[in-house]
Amino acid sequence: MTAITQYIPTIYSPALIQSFTTIRSAISRYFAHEIQQPLSTLYARYAVDIVLLNFDFTEEWKFVVIEVNPFFELTGEGLFDNAEGREIMNGRASVEYPVMRVQSQRLVDPTEKNLLSVRRAVERELGVQGILDA
Repeated sequence: MTAITQYIPTIYSPALIQSFTTIRSAISRYFAHEIQQPLSTLYARYAVDIVLLNFDFTEEWKFVVIEVNPFFELTGEGLFDNAEGREIMNGRASVEYPVMRVQSQRLVDPTEKNLLSVRRAVERELGVQGILDA
């Protein structure tokens, strides 16, 4: 396993950042003990989407594989979408593997920003105090 990243790279989660090391270790163990051997019979290189089902219960996390795809040049890169990230994903970087990246900054993409602006305008027009303004 070379890389671990969150599925939606624009989502900022303080809880994910706080649990970074524990999650990295838990996913590494899950991969090594549960899925590495069976997947090695399917593909030489692959990308696996794994979901953590019970994030709030840290004593025994439960992971589930939701998708497996062969790894090739069009495979989604998440937070590894640059030259350095591709070197890591291809196992050619001089780093400690697996490398895990999570979104460390709160981002607002243009679509989200527009939706928030429209929502606030509607709330003002209706005289409603929005959740974000409370």
